[in-house]
Amino acid sequence: MSAGEVSPEAIEYLLGLAERYIERNDVESAICVWRNILLFDPHNKEALARLHTATGVRYLFRGHPHCETVLSAFWMSDGESIATLGSDNNLSIWDYPSGELKAVFDTQDSSITSFDVNPKAPLIALGLKNGGIIIYNTLTYRKVVLRDHNSCITSMAWDPSGKRLVSCDLEGNIIVWSLINKSIALRSYGEVISRFKWGGRGRYILGYTHSGIINIWNSWTGRLLYRVNVGSNIYSADWSPNGEQVVFVDSDYRIDIFDLRHVSRYTLGRHRWMISHVFWTTYGSIVSVGWDGKIGVWDPHSRKLLYNIPIEQAPITKAVIAKSGRYIALAQPSNKVFLVDLRERKTSPIFRVSGRIISDINWHPRLEKLLIVFSDGKLGIVDTKYNKIEYVFDACSNPITSLDWLPDNRFVALGYADGQVSICDLAICKPVKQRLIARDGISSISFGESSNILAVGSRLNTVFLVDVEMLSILCSTSLPTVGISVVKFDPSGRKILVGMLHGGTFILDTTCSIIREIVGSPRAILDASWNRDGSKFALATHSDFIEIWSTNNESPPKVLRISRHKTTCIDWNKKIHFIAVGTMEGTIHVLNLDSEKIYAEFNPHDNAVRKVLWSPDGAKLASCGDDGKLIVYNLVKKKFRTINLGQPICSLSWAQSGSSLLCGCKNGDIVAVDVSQ
Repeated sequence: MSAGEVSPEAIEYLLGLAERYIERNDVESAICVWRNILLFDPHNKEALARLHTATGVRYLFRGHPHCETVLSAFWMSDGESIATLGSDNNLSIWDYPSGELKAVFDTQDSSITSFDVNPKAPLIALGLKNGGIIIYNTLTYRKVVLRDHNSCITSMAWDPSGKRLVSCDLEGNIIVWSLINKSIALRSYGEVISRFKWGGRGRYILGYTHSGIINIWNSWTGRLLYRVNVGSNIYSADWSPNGEQVVFVDSDYRIDIFDLRHVSRYTLGRHRWMISHVFWTTYGSIVSVGWDGKIGVWDPHSRKLLYNIPIEQAPITKAVIAKSGRYIALAQPSNKVFLVDLRERKTSPIFRVSGRIISDINWHPRLEKLLIVFSDGKLGIVDTKYNKIEYVFDACSNPITSLDWLPDNRFVALGYADGQVSICDLAICKPVKQRLIARDGISSISFGESSNILAVGSRLNTVFLVDVEMLSILCSTSLPTVGISVVKFDPSGRKILVGMLHGGTFILDTTCSIIREIVGSPRAILDASWNRDGSKFALATHSDFIEIWSTNNESPPKVLRISRHKTTCIDWNKKIHFIAVGTMEGTIHVLNLDSEKIYAEFNPHDNAVRKVLWSPDGAKLASCGDDGKLIVYNLVKKKFRTINLGQPICSLSWAQSGSSLLCGCKNGDIVAVDVSQ
């Protein structure tokens, strides 16, 4: 879906809001506002200029989320907005029921590891891999950063009033943050809490670990009141309505209750197989959801099973209970969603779709409407009252897969996942030509330096040579193996190197004829790079080594071990005998080919590096990755500078002057970054 229509008056208000943030020295919130203005008004000169001044980034095109899997979606507290969280590290806000995009929050400086939605206010808390916590106001775009944790945030939860937030990190440190008063630390034993539950109207905090430890704290003093070692893994827990008891289920298929008043624990019952979820309803009954084909309804006072409701015997990936306590929705890996009516004691399938994976389900905060999320970005809303699908919209964009800057620095060629190739004029910030080239999608593109020809690799096995002026196909060839990962023109523009995901490399000429087939490592070829004169090329083989081949003879390759990590990308310096390599774990290695030793190592990325690229003069090195970071390196001082673009970056291209970089993000953002400093 596209961004909704916004009036000029609204844009003026947002520009004024950003200025007020600047007056308060809140640059991060102002950046959030300017980026969102570009969603609705991509050519807004003031927002573009202010962003460039604040970040050194000049937006040429502003894309839309999400470009990868949508992991979760949830209703905001007003029930009039839906928030989606994707594996692209983006948080997006959508209008309900129109499905129009309202806001995108992509200024995180680290990967999102946990989140929670405020039950009373338009606030969303994000926990990050680097230990930071960001609280976004989805209406005012305000960004608040909390920095007291020193390691990855594993879990967090807002209290029922929406005024406090509890969080835990990988070292077991637990903090209760307050929007009004000072924060307090909870006493812990260094254990990582897998989930928090507030109880007693915010008086108590329940935290349990995967290893079977239940902790209950006084949320106001931070004192640890109870600590129970269950002895087996805990899968789910819930508070009683009065906040004086806790029900939990463990890996021994038991349903146990811990009574805070009498400091006692007893077993309520069992299932034959795993119990994935347990709920204590507002009516006082306990509901257990098992993988044995049964939903058990229990009376905690008489300690008896009241009745079972049969369901399909299968794993339950998610179970959520409606606010009324009458309905429970269940999601199964078989792409089914079931509605369980606890009052009528019956189960009915309400949604089923083939070919898609259900990643999340959530109830509307007030209405009996269910939000169903598919991993491919489709969102469906089911009105359970009438048992019908009310609305379906798509939260995913068409990702950019490859980018190359033409030598005149004015035009850029883009390849997309749907098989389109586009030529964009950077002077007017608009595409001037676009054509469907490969129906199976584009994996890689490369511009021939000495000609006006673009080499395009499809995701399967076809290589196209495309005339840039007319965007017409000059010739094409289908290779004998599938999975093209990279196409690269040699420096002369007369040869094309093609690397395959299933191993193997081909060299083609400009008539699409195969000159040479190279059978080397059976490992996937993820990237390739020519040396200065095209006599040799290097391959990144998704292993801990690289291969260097001679172009014109059949001699075996030189194999060089780079690191203990799998390589993902490679680039050969055209001025000096250095090769830069990126890895799956986010490390960068610069290899001196003369000594065959590592000259420099860096660890700047949170996850996989997608591109490394030397500048035309060989003096600068840049890298980008799925974490949305662009890194520019000073190899003399062995330091680096980080520019956070907030979107997974798939491709880089240097301007011939070496003063700026063009970055293509998967969501469609195209930005020019000034790196002359």
